[in-house]
Amino acid sequence: MKLSIYGTITDALGFAWHKYETALRLAWFPLLLLFFLPILFVYLYATLTSGGLVTPFGTSYFDAIGLITDNADRLSMRTYWTVEFFRFVFTLILQTSYLIPLFRFAARDVMPPEGSVYLRFGWRHLKYIVLQVLVGLGIALLTYLPLFISLMLSTAALMGIEGEVFAVFPNPDSLHTIETETVVPWFVNVIPLALIGLFLIALIYFSLRLYAVPIFGAVREKGDGYNSLMLSLKISSGWNVLRLLAINIVLLLLMLALLIAVQFVIVPLVAIVLSLIFTFIQSAGNLVPSEAASDPSGGQDLILAFVLHVLLMFYMVFTQALNAGFAGSLFRQGAQFVGTPTSTADKT
Repeated sequence: MKLSIYGTITDALGFAWHKYETALRLAWFPLLLLFFLPILFVYLYATLTSGGLVTPFGTSYFDAIGLITDNADRLSMRTYWTVEFFRFVFTLILQTSYLIPLFRFAARDVMPPEGSVYLRFGWRHLKYIVLQVLVGLGIALLTYLPLFISLMLSTAALMGIEGEVFAVFPNPDSLHTIETETVVPWFVNVIPLALIGLFLIALIYFSLRLYAVPIFGAVREKGDGYNSLMLSLKISSGWNVLRLLAINIVLLLLMLALLIAVQFVIVPLVAIVLSLIFTFIQSAGNLVPSEAASDPSGGQDLILAFVLHVLLMFYMVFTQALNAGFAGSLFRQGAQFVGTPTSTADKT
């Protein structure tokens, strides 16, 4: 099979553009919780280190950080890693909550559940996480382990190489002053760099070959005749791996361009508009005296920070929808060659 570079990119962009409203409906609440999760854990750490309950109602965020810094010696490593483990688990649950229905929608046209607030976790989400871990371990074994062994063996071999010793006359006016200089062969420094370069190539190669395994496993329906690993290897076989690399580069450049536009165009414009609004409120303080009008700087910073996080959320939703559209296009192209229905309505 031959992957279509243009078709895959347009599929990804088309899904992100036309289904953005659905993606936003699925993702806004988990992303909001992901925004508050670090804040929640700051207060949890402050409570564990101070010995008393610390809440946002009685302690500011920065004061809570100060409590953690002042009492860091009270936090044991066991407690720290336990808290971080649950933090990692909660993050995975929130991220996969909206990713899985997006993947199923893009790949198999399975309509997500209705409702403006969505937060679910089930077998498909767990399967996706497990496959992600297995793929990560597989890539590590195929790349990091050979690199580590190669560097150890090459270092041991190169340490036994002695450089040639040359006589050097540092004083051109005297031949009696002689120093020695050892010249190490050129390949002593080149070999480790070459091994690291091969490692990076292998890392990119296996990442492209195995990228779709967790997604294909998550969108698999009962009775499907495909194997997630085999299908992922099928769509990335031969020259398709270079086509996948080209597609990823184009999509990354598009996301980078959008991020630059948000950061250097949209955000400054929003900041200017908010600044003008608050300047107008401050100038109108004599007409409508109030505490907010007389000193609006604190409220301005708070509202600006909130608006920036909202813009960031919109950007993240678009990138996740783009990722889902890309994965869905890969699934549909691969399913054509294994006879798997791309829509649950087509299954008998």
